[in-house]
Amino acid sequence: MKEFSKVLKELRNEKGITQEALANAIHVSRSAIAKYESGLGLPSDEVTETICSYFGVNKEYLFPKENIEQLITEKNIVINKQKKINIVCLVLLIAMMLLVIILFSFSNIGDESKNIVLNDTNVNIDINKTDDFQKEIVIFQYSGGYVYQRLEIHKISFTSDTNLYSLHVNNTYVNGYMASQNDESGFDKNEYTKKAYMGINFNYQTNVKPIVSWQQTHSKSFYFTTQFGEKEILFDGKTNLFDGAELENTKYGVLFSYDCKITDWLFDSEYNILRKCKISNDLYNPSWEYQMENKISETTTFTISSSYLFEATPNQIVNFTIETSMENKTMSIRQKRIFNLMI
Repeated sequence: MKEFSKVLKELRNEKGITQEALANAIHVSRSAIAKYESGLGLPSDEVTETICSYFGVNKEYLFPKENIEQLITEKNIVINKQKKINIVCLVLLIAMMLLVIILFSFSNIGDESKNIVLNDTNVNIDINKTDDFQKEIVIFQYSGGYVYQRLEIHKISFTSDTNLYSLHVNNTYVNGYMASQNDESGFDKNEYTKKAYMGINFNYQTNVKPIVSWQQTHSKSFYFTTQFGEKEILFDGKTNLFDGAELENTKYGVLFSYDCKITDWLFDSEYNILRKCKISNDLYNPSWEYQMENKISETTTFTISSSYLFEATPNQIVNFTIETSMENKTMSIRQKRIFNLMI
């Protein structure tokens, strides 16, 4: 007979929902769903009842063995043993990491490289009163270069009680070499970009519902409707957003479509990639990290872009954080900008 983990995963797949969507529906964390489906955890009686109600099945269907209590006891014994093994492995891993850190510290005595974390900056924006936030602002500057940031925000009337908000973020990285080439003073012409990073964190809020996030190498389209119950959608026609994205009201709902194929010119004639990028396109915590591969990519100025669409009731404060870092051979600079966006 199947175990609970396989039964739950099959039910979720049949319904065509993600682990996160199921977690929201039964009021647990996404990691709890992952544990259930991997066999590393079992739900409480209360959560079990909620799962049964959600999928329209009984407890015997979820736990297809005659002695359910014995199954749970046996599974918990296995889980507790695994936890003990994990603790031992974690202790050994920490000990090894400490040893590596100590050895690395001794091997780098005299290294001039520095990691500098600047103080967090709080930014309050009322989009109903100003558009100053849409200007480019240098968020930090040092001898190895600088980063300037630009936010663009648009409001779209959606229902009688809510609006859609389109948010676009641009981070542009200029290293010391390029700044010197542009005759800007105070920069070291021998400093190149080794790594660049941008990460964004949206705080979950009851009256703010993210719909989609997208970045320049991604293409998608889907229909959606209001996230705030059954309300008449007032938005009509078609409107363009950022980076080739657009909204159109149709009889099936509002169609979001995005198809912007930007060619990265940092390729040689044989199409060997000259920089590597790690992307996390999580709805609440997307991030980008670029690792430059050679002098051509290290000396360029480039931009990391990200866009978001969310629905919210008016007069809300949307909280999100943008973390930016730039690294060269002698220094790594990192800073967080904490935004309080009055919509």
